[in-house]
Amino acid sequence: MEVNQEETSIHKTCATFASMTSVHGICFLFSSRSSLPRITWTILLLGALFGFGLHLTNLVSKYLAYDYHDVIKNSKDSQLIFPHVTICDSEAISEYALLRVDIKLVRTTFQEWINLTNYIYSKGNHGEKFKYYKSVLRDMRTVLASASKGMLERYGVPAEDIIVNCKYFGEQCSPSEFFLYGHPFYWRCFTFKSSNGESRHHNIGPRFGLSLILVSQDRSLVPYYNTLSNTANNKGLRISIHEPDTDPAISDTGIDILPGTSTSMALIQKEHTRLKAPYGHCRERGKYTVGSSTYNVTSDLCYKICLVENTLKKCNCISNNVDLLLVNLVNETVKNCLHLDTTNMSETVEKAICDRDVHKHETGGNLCACNWDCYGIDYDVSISQAKWPKRVTTADFARMYVYPSRSQFIQQQLKLINQFYASKMTSNTSGKASVRQAVATLVNVLSNLSKAETANLFDKEFAPSLDASFTKFKSPEEAVEYWVETSFYRLNVYFKERAVERHQQVVSFTMVDFWSAVGGIGGLWIGASLVSLIEMMSFLVSLCCTIYERLKENNENKVQAINLPPKT
Repeated sequence: MEVNQEETSIHKTCATFASMTSVHGICFLFSSRSSLPRITWTILLLGALFGFGLHLTNLVSKYLAYDYHDVIKNSKDSQLIFPHVTICDSEAISEYALLRVDIKLVRTTFQEWINLTNYIYSKGNHGEKFKYYKSVLRDMRTVLASASKGMLERYGVPAEDIIVNCKYFGEQCSPSEFFLYGHPFYWRCFTFKSSNGESRHHNIGPRFGLSLILVSQDRSLVPYYNTLSNTANNKGLRISIHEPDTDPAISDTGIDILPGTSTSMALIQKEHTRLKAPYGHCRERGKYTVGSSTYNVTSDLCYKICLVENTLKKCNCISNNVDLLLVNLVNETVKNCLHLDTTNMSETVEKAICDRDVHKHETGGNLCACNWDCYGIDYDVSISQAKWPKRVTTADFARMYVYPSRSQFIQQQLKLINQFYASKMTSNTSGKASVRQAVATLVNVLSNLSKAETANLFDKEFAPSLDASFTKFKSPEEAVEYWVETSFYRLNVYFKERAVERHQQVVSFTMVDFWSAVGGIGGLWIGASLVSLIEMMSFLVSLCCTIYERLKENNENKVQAINLPPKT
């Protein structure tokens, strides 16, 4: 009888839940009077629960996949951030620059280059390594890599010898807004960073941008065609448009501009926002300092630093195959991988080969944890060019920007032109030797030069020389106009749209989406909802309480039965 009473209590609790729950079908298990409907409804409910379980498992797997998709939209409520603009002359070292340094140091540097060249060529075609290094010797970087400390400042072209005039937002730029950027191939480059508070704005068009008048030196000292670089052997300037305080990557993303042209670069700003784990694998940027400049460590710069460190580890030298002088990675005793060591010719060749192989065979994918940046900006650049200046305005342009220039290079060139047309004697009016002629003579007979022949090659007193192309005109004014048309540039950088193109990674299946989907399949399979879940929890609590009361009552009855006195 106790068992029947217990079963009746539990059955009554279940029947009460079945009659009141919002989950459809359960009530038929208790309201049906015959066995067949109960069995049928039991099978149907179990099947629905099984389908619900499969569907729920699929939803959980979908959520744990952490999928995302890209959304692109244009936003006009964001400020435009003007990029940094980096300018490099294709001639890392010029005749004019050499005249301002210790000429004996120049001779020493070139002498080492000659000695190594003789050594390499004496090997003939003995192996792939020496064949490769012959092409390395044609690269001006080989000479630059051997220059002593401080040569960057003394050899390289100064900013005032490249930038003739600068305007930003219609106002003159300050020289303090151009910062030195050291590069292993172009050597001295200059980055424009606005300091007048107009880096963020909503204005578009050439009027509200950067306008530069530039000049290049053009006269290469080394008459070798460089086969190692696909961006070498150019006449002109190379420009990089990049996010503020980031590596210009001038070799990778730079744009060449032609002399005698006006080049317009119209920009559209793009913002990239990426997801962190567990959805994506983006990385927050760190900081990296080179000299007086601090850069944000983008994924590209991270990769370069990684390759330099790996080259240092494997080759014990500083790589010359990345376009940033990462000088603070090592101490001053570690040399460049292209450094000419005439005391150990074989090691010099081996280090150059090692540096090449590191960059050729190692992609960095397994070496460098350089995922995409969580946030970054880049610029879509549309380029147009036109012949500049107009022939009829060239003379007036020269009067405005060339003759009054404070550039020592421009004034020296004007002096040479005036001297030549005043004397009509020779392109070298001083009677002194030309550095360019000396170097040309040196490199044209490299393989046959002996130490005796080269020992005094740079002991002469040198003077700047005038290129022969300037000597064919009737007057110095015509020569200056020719110079403007062949060596001067105008560059305009500006925004062409106010809208910012935003690229954003968005979670495809959020937690809200997950619970919405659970509610949907719950209603589809078993007619359940959040209220049903509360009802189920309430039922389980009631059921547990009923069972507990019944067990407690049974235990009390057993105790009482044991304590009763035996019948006599």
